[in-house]
Amino acid sequence: VPHSFSRYVATPLAGLLNVKEKVRLKATPNAVLEKFYSATSKHPKQAEVEMLSKKSGCTVRQVERWFRRRRNQDRPSLLKKFREASWRFTFYLLAFIAGMAVIVDKPWFYDLREVWKGYPIQSMLPSQYWYYMIELSFYWSLLFSIASDVKRKDFKEQIIHHVATIILISFSWFANYVRAGTLIMALHDSSDYLLE
Repeated sequence: VPHSFSRYVATPLAGLLNVKEKVRLKATPNAVLEKFYSATSKHPKQAEVEMLSKKSGCTVRQVERWFRRRRNQDRPSLLKKFREASWRFTFYLLAFIAGMAVIVDKPWFYDLREVWKGYPIQSMLPSQYWYYMIELSFYWSLLFSIASDVKRKDFKEQIIHHVATIILISFSWFANYVRAGTLIMALHDSSDYLLE
């Protein structure tokens, strides 16, 4: 679904919003610099730049420029970031709308004492079941696709967040905290789409 959305919805939308690929200059092929870049560091220190300058036959300025261009080649494009963010925005918005549709007519939406009325033996409606399953499957998909998504500075934090969310949703399911869980998921979805 994310790939189809990216191709058939996000890319045309990016065109309408004038989101374009930025032309980046490619680093000229250089085996010595590429080996250092891949094996040692993407950000060489000044002494290493001078050493690489002697080894590669380039000036210090050319080595610095090569590393800057090479790092820029690894950065994801603006269009790729837009596609990913628009997919998550769309999911969170639809999940929030679906969550509100699931709970807006329930008594515990208006009176929190109703959340615990009859606990632990509370019936579950099909709409609650599907809301849980869709949310849980989405977070599992985020966890599995994080390796192929745009790398971010908060990569580790994202993994921790996704795992914690999966654990919390699963715990509330198994402990039959479904009423409270639907309220909390809708509350979180209400802010998540704004953050994208």
